[in-house]
Amino acid sequence: MDSPIHFTKTLERDATLFVQGSWAQGLDIDLAQRFGINNPYRPMVLHYATAESLQIWENMTSVQWMLDAFFERHSASTVFIEQVIDEYIPLLEELRGFWSQEVITTKEDIERYTKLVRRASLNISTCYYAGMDTRTPQAVLDRVVRVREEDVFYSRNDEFVRACVAAKNDRLAQYAAFVLPHELFELPSEDECMVRAQGTVLVAGTDLYVETIEHFATQHPEYIFDDLKKAVDLSEEVKGQIAFRGKVSGRVVIVRNQRQMAAVQEGDIMVTPMTTPDFLPAMKMATAFVTDEGGITCHAAIVAREMKKPCIIGTKTATQVLHDGDLVEVDAEKGVVRVIQRLESGV
Repeated sequence: MDSPIHFTKTLERDATLFVQGSWAQGLDIDLAQRFGINNPYRPMVLHYATAESLQIWENMTSVQWMLDAFFERHSASTVFIEQVIDEYIPLLEELRGFWSQEVITTKEDIERYTKLVRRASLNISTCYYAGMDTRTPQAVLDRVVRVREEDVFYSRNDEFVRACVAAKNDRLAQYAAFVLPHELFELPSEDECMVRAQGTVLVAGTDLYVETIEHFATQHPEYIFDDLKKAVDLSEEVKGQIAFRGKVSGRVVIVRNQRQMAAVQEGDIMVTPMTTPDFLPAMKMATAFVTDEGGITCHAAIVAREMKKPCIIGTKTATQVLHDGDLVEVDAEKGVVRVIQRLESGV
């Protein structure tokens, strides 16, 4: 038996399997066909989706191999990244044409749109990966940063897919996140979507397993999910990077998706995998932000500095250690969130 493949959870989003699955297919299949980069460490990406959110688990050995391959091309000149971006710009314009229609329903349009999303996803993800590699030459980095700052690929396509699903069957609107890339024309049944919402694992954007990630892990010993149970209920604090200084106390509200934003009241501590522009209404109400992910230039850090609210980012486990209703102190002078009192203690 080959050595098991280790996966690390790198992101958690309120995203769709349609867009994320297309991205995974691009990395696992199209990378070799279009860029001549034949990654031997596959699959590169697994997704785990529930009614709350979608988790991205990456094979970091595979990611590092790909980053090395990209770096080889970047180190010589900016030619490769310029070709990637030059190809992406007209693809994005074509996507904007679809978005301007608000929804599409014909088989021809859906097939063309699906192929377009998959193709463009590899180009924009190449820019994202180049931007996260500290070795990337400055000339290349400057180019991809400009693209990333202006990019709306993931957010707009997620919105568009959700709208298309709702237009075809409004009863499936709440389950749009569970529609796969090949299912947008012939949608799965409501019963199937309800089951998927309990837990769905998607391997390399193609192989679907309708089960919890814990059960999947026991059934597939060839895959190891690092730190799947890292957070322990006994933990009374989490540490991260300071994005904006300050010290406040308040009740925790976990926000994994847009539907949970309404629960955030004035003075609450918003704890989330990572914020996006859609989270701004809740961020205005909260007195502090704590995230699992992100660096000093992430959305939560930027907004915290603009709003002058204490913020700790990159804790990795805040959404697992902390629970709705916990009373906590956010010490953004030291980068620590401490539990003062758990909800179950009777408060």
